[in-house]
Amino acid sequence: MKNYDVIIIGTGAANIVADAAIADHKSVAIIERGKFGGTCLNRGCIPTKILVTAANRIREIREAAHLGIHVESVHADWAAVSRRMWHKVNENDSIRTYYEQFKNVTVYAGTASFVDKKTVRITDANNHTEEITGTAIIIATGGRTHVPSVAGLQESGYITSETFFGAAYPPEPYKSLIIIGGGPIGCEFAHVFNAFGTHVTLVQHNIRLLPKEDESVSAYMLQQFEDYRIQVHLNQDTLSVRTENGEKILTCSDRTNGKK
Repeated sequence: MKNYDVIIIGTGAANIVADAAIADHKSVAIIERGKFGGTCLNRGCIPTKILVTAANRIREIREAAHLGIHVESVHADWAAVSRRMWHKVNENDSIRTYYEQFKNVTVYAGTASFVDKKTVRITDANNHTEEITGTAIIIATGGRTHVPSVAGLQESGYITSETFFGAAYPPEPYKSLIIIGGGPIGCEFAHVFNAFGTHVTLVQHNIRLLPKEDESVSAYMLQQFEDYRIQVHLNQDTLSVRTENGEKILTCSDRTNGKK
């Protein structure tokens, strides 16, 4: 059984720890079951901001009339924007290559689980296992989307950030989109797809959008969304989802009076 000074599970923010350990000439084991770069590079900050930047430019051009600049039409090339985004995301390959070059680093592709406080079992895609030990073990597996318990959701299907920036990524903007959740990520996706011409409906459990922000920020965001004809339903309990004629239908209830 191999022993390491440092075992690192996850290759997002923990790469900072890996760099420090490598510089200190420690033996390092890096375990990653997916793509290097973690949440930020693969399905978070970086890909979403590339889409947001494009959406922002669309907005600026469409709203330039108040500055005396008139543009007859705006053509948004989803395919070109997507190519730019995937080009950046695919830098995860070079991150893996970077760490594999160090003699004191071993990269393991697989899922980690604990045998005891100092022993980690790695299970690869073929279900083969290997156990290693470490003096220090860093867990940095990132965040996961909270999927609410809604009747019919599993049967109808849904998309999270994990699947959106993967097999479910659309070849063109959706015709229509329902977003459950009005936090930063929900609002971000509403902004992007509305700018690209998608009919967006946002359902929020809280009484306001961006509930962790100042009330004035929430009110401004709501007004912006209404101006952009994004349908926003606040203070809602999401009850069920069903599919009819290829369309998903969401049933929700107002938390104040129970009206559906």
